Amino acid sequence: MTQPDLEVFYRWKPWPMHPSDPAARARFEAIVRVFQKLVNNHPFLSFLRNRESVRILDIAAGTGIGGAAFSKVLSSLGLKIKLVVSEVRGEDLRHVYGWLEG
Repeated sequence: MTQPDLEVFYRWKPWPMHPSDPAARARFEAIVRVFQKLVNNHPFLSFLRNRESVRILDIAAGTGIGGAAFSKVLSSLGLKIKLVVSEVRGEDLRHVYGWLEG
């Protein structure tokens, strides 16, 4: 999809994406819980326990909700995080700061 296609789609099908929206906040917390379970239980992610820092690249990030949620989980383990987000819609991407603050 191109940026104009996405603009039309989101006007037609609104999606809770602002960090101050209770529905979006509930979605963020649900994503955090999923990442917590994965980090604590999935053998593929066990290498993270031996790291001091992690770099996360979130491509097609939308509002950055996924990258921010993963960052929250990893930083709670004492890891230093560098998060890079990429999104064609700058309007959506500006919300990543709100997710990182909460």
